[in-house]
Amino acid sequence: MASAVENALTDYCGSAFWDTQVSWNTTSPDLTPCFEWSCMLWVACGFYWLFFPLHYASSLWSRTPPLYHSWFSISRTVLALLLFVLAFVDFFYSLYVWKHDDVNLPNIYFVTPVIIAATMLLVMLNAQIDRRSGERASGLPCLFFLLLFVQAVLVLQTDIRIAVRNNGVDDKVRFSFYCIYVLLVLLQFLLCFTYDPAKATMEEIGQGEHPCGQKTSSFFSALIYGWCSRLVRKGYKRALERDDLWDLNPEDTCKRLLPEFEAKWDKEIIKVKRMKAVRRAEVESGLEQSPLYEPSIMRTIFKVYGPTLLFASLVKLVSDTIQFVSPTVLKYLIAFTSDTTQPAWRGYFYTALIFGAAVTQSLCTHVHYTKMLSVGMRIRSSLTSLIYKKSLTMSNAAKRTSTVGEIVNLMSVDAQRVMDVMYFGALICTYDMSLLEVNTYDVIVMFQHLQRQCHRVVPMTSPSEVSTYDVTLRCSPIIADNGSFGWAVEGEPTLSNINLEVKQGSLVAVVGKVASGKSSLVSALLGEMEKLIGKVNIKGTIAYAAQQAWIQNATLKQNIIFNKPYDARKYDRVIEACALKPDFEILPDGDRTEIGEKGINLSGGQKQRVSLARAVYNDTEIVIFDDPLSAVDAHVGKHIFEKVIGPHGMLKNKTRVLTTNSISFLPQFDQILVLSGGRISEVGTYRELLNNNGAFAEFLRAYLTDPDNEDAIVSDSENFNQFMNITFSVIGTLVIISISTWYFIFVAIPLGIAYYFIQKFYIATSRQLKRLESITRSPMYTHFSESVTGAGTIRAYGYVSVRGRSKDSGRAHSGPEAQGQWQGGPRAELIALSP
Repeated sequence: MASAVENALTDYCGSAFWDTQVSWNTTSPDLTPCFEWSCMLWVACGFYWLFFPLHYASSLWSRTPPLYHSWFSISRTVLALLLFVLAFVDFFYSLYVWKHDDVNLPNIYFVTPVIIAATMLLVMLNAQIDRRSGERASGLPCLFFLLLFVQAVLVLQTDIRIAVRNNGVDDKVRFSFYCIYVLLVLLQFLLCFTYDPAKATMEEIGQGEHPCGQKTSSFFSALIYGWCSRLVRKGYKRALERDDLWDLNPEDTCKRLLPEFEAKWDKEIIKVKRMKAVRRAEVESGLEQSPLYEPSIMRTIFKVYGPTLLFASLVKLVSDTIQFVSPTVLKYLIAFTSDTTQPAWRGYFYTALIFGAAVTQSLCTHVHYTKMLSVGMRIRSSLTSLIYKKSLTMSNAAKRTSTVGEIVNLMSVDAQRVMDVMYFGALICTYDMSLLEVNTYDVIVMFQHLQRQCHRVVPMTSPSEVSTYDVTLRCSPIIADNGSFGWAVEGEPTLSNINLEVKQGSLVAVVGKVASGKSSLVSALLGEMEKLIGKVNIKGTIAYAAQQAWIQNATLKQNIIFNKPYDARKYDRVIEACALKPDFEILPDGDRTEIGEKGINLSGGQKQRVSLARAVYNDTEIVIFDDPLSAVDAHVGKHIFEKVIGPHGMLKNKTRVLTTNSISFLPQFDQILVLSGGRISEVGTYRELLNNNGAFAEFLRAYLTDPDNEDAIVSDSENFNQFMNITFSVIGTLVIISISTWYFIFVAIPLGIAYYFIQKFYIATSRQLKRLESITRSPMYTHFSESVTGAGTIRAYGYVSVRGRSKDSGRAHSGPEAQGQWQGGPRAELIALSP
């Protein structure tokens, strides 16, 4: 079969389609002209014709205003027209030679110009379609001309080789055609490194004052996030501010997303109403009842974003398929190194194949994640906007079934989880290369897991009279002997048999499951509970940072110094340690900013850090923290623990008691109290409690295996073990390679230096973008709560649809944050592959 096809192609070309003596078994390899003008040209043009219908269909959905004519669109059209004319001239030149010179030319001389001419007509049509759909840098023409440029260069170099071998060009007219052909294809390919700068025929709906650079970047720049470089450089040099970030693309704004999603969802509701009407009619007629149609958010999501999700999954499938290329080629490369009879060019050829496969896989992977990130954010915005709009139009009867907190959780938590389902579900569909169908069971399990509600009961306590505890003369600052405490004298004790002694300057953790009595123990130490029996001794002044941070209606500075004398040097150290300086810099009046009632213009994390700063600034002998890191991000929590609470922090000489549900910092504590059922079940250091294999070990196991636990931080010991395993693995690999291939050292050292600077360069901006995202997230959810509470007033003023701007503000920070992280990926991988 293969030989028959090869013979047919040979007859088609009038020369050999494939010659191993020319292409493989030689020291100077080359491809045959037949292969270059048939197979390579067909692949390039076939790719363009295959994907053009999809590209045209996507342009029909575009809501971007058309562009005026510019030098870009005119150049692309003119160059395609010149290629069309060249193919037309080439065809008639072949016809002239066949008729005039009576030369029996093979079919390839007539078919090839027709293929090129037809494709160039499609390119001209594509240029106008892109202009009409507002596309400034289309990817399909760029990939096509990349393939065509490779084919054209190979054709030209083959003709030059033949001319050198024959001491001249046999057909100077056709050779001049080839030279012009290569030049025109090169110019078309160079256009892919720029974009259409034309103005839009009308202002785009949702366009902000700081348009996103993605819209004005070339295809290849968008592929490697080159348009983010200016922001990354700015973030490396100084702290980023809100005005440094770009606005969302108009197609990503709530104003554009909600109508389409709502229209699809309304169709689901209409189907439900129709089915209910049908069932009523069936009941009245005594007929068998049809199954009731259930509306599905997931079905709506796939209707709206299905094509994009499918495209992203196919790209990931291509990426996973390509990963099998490198091991296969590596086998031949290893065989080449052990066979000295093979020509040297084969080694370079195998290396180039591995490099090309790795680069293609890397780019495909990043395209996949970018698409999934974009779709995930759109899904979250659509759901949040839909829930918000529904909450403002709910009747009073409907409101009785849902609290404000439940509605806000739907917007803040559940919408995010649906986004996670879409993101990780796509990974499940693409990772398993042996399955032709999606493993729906895995997707369902993941969906159920992500949809679980994380129930955490935080009891509401009201202040009571401060109890007068018995005081005994002992050296330790906190002592409790057989203490039992309750919220009322006549009730059952909440805490029983409490015996503890906290030594001067020690760091003590109080851990336990939810409702084990951790916060009650803090209240007991502060005198907020009734002491039923026992003795308690508190020696020294106390500062307290509550789990629900208390904020005064005053300036930030007044909240921190809290009636203490102002010490500028001490104050600066405190706000630096509590990670408040970046927040002060973005506030209108810095630390002199007035805080409204209950601090409602601060995020939860900011409130907690202000409360921590107050405790640190007051410079007391004892500091009690009630889960102070629960409201801050992981990296901020680590900073605060290291700079404030930990063994080397500002409070290192103070007596510190901290309740927590997190286990990441426990190895650094001097003593750990384990609470269970209102009693202290174990006391000891981290290592001692682990060796006991008691309640503390059970607490660790429950923490690590709890599917509802959203704290993704594992213990420092586990992190350390993983870090050491990876470090020794990398070092061992480098040592072995260096011993076997000593000159590898000269490559590894520059690469290590390059990676260090890349990490330093990109992480600086990534952290700041994450900070800006965190700052805007909490006010956004506060806005949700305020809007739901004041829904009657909002409806009275007709402001039901003003919600989009707040949500877009939050996404304007999360988009650059994720894109900034991904920008370094392709570049770092290209550096790693370049040797």
